[in-house]
Amino acid sequence: FKANYGHAEVIHVGKPDDGGVDILFVDIQKKQWLIQVKRRANPDSSEGVGTIRNLLGAMILEKTTCGMVVSTVDHFTYRAYEAVGRAEECGMKVNLIDRGKLNRMLDPLLPDYPWASVVNITHSDFVEAIKKQIPSKWGQLRLF
Repeated sequence: FKANYGHAEVIHVGKPDDGGVDILFVDIQKKQWLIQVKRRANPDSSEGVGTIRNLLGAMILEKTTCGMVVSTVDHFTYRAYEAVGRAEECGMKVNLIDRGKLNRMLDPLLPDYPWASVVNITHSDFVEAIKKQIPSKWGQLRLF
């Protein structure tokens, strides 16, 4: 988040029993966002409405109107989007970031060949030969 929103303040607050908040994000307008991050074992699954409801509860308790759910899943359920719409009617804003959006946020931050600078010190010819065989950005391989 810090890399994508340079003028923002980002504070990791997550821990076991954190009350549904992993990151406190303060944007350039000094608006406070509560962020819940979910890493799921099966990235092809969907994030359900329960996660959204938990975040909304945390937002009410923390007296803030802005929140985000970031998940490594492929998509959010219809009911999750429906809950976001209903929350918006009540003056609350919830952004949903799925695996695709998260990958687009991370792509500019990750080097094409993170191992190359270490190996290049003693084996520069080897590094160049391997780079020719490995597509930039690891082809279709994704982190999540």
